[in-house]
Amino acid sequence: MAGQAVPNAAKPAGLVQQLSQIQIGGAKKASKVKKRDLIYMLRNISTLVDNGLSLPKALETVSQEKTLRKYAHMLVNIRQRVEQGETFSNAAAKFRD
Repeated sequence: MAGQAVPNAAKPAGLVQQLSQIQIGGAKKASKVKKRDLIYMLRNISTLVDNGLSLPKALETVSQEKTLRKYAHMLVNIRQRVEQGETFSNAAAKFRD
C-alpha cells in the first residue's frame, strides 16, 4: 500500500485546522490540544506510517513519548477505535469540542 494515494485524503493544512479542536478528558476537564503538540503528533505519526508502521502501531508509539504523556489516553483511544475499523478522522473527531 505504500506509495498509493488515499482517496478523499484531507490536505495537511485543512487536517491540522480540523484536528486543532480536539479535546482531552470529559466535558468539565476538557483541555484543548496545543497546536504545537498536535503538529508534532501528526508529523511523528506520518513519519512512522511513511516508514512502514501500521497506523495503530504508529499511534501506540507516539502515545508512549514522554513529551506527549498528557495526550496518551486520547492517542490510545484513537488507536483502539482504528483497530476496530473506524477511520482515523472519525476516531479523532470524537475528541472535538
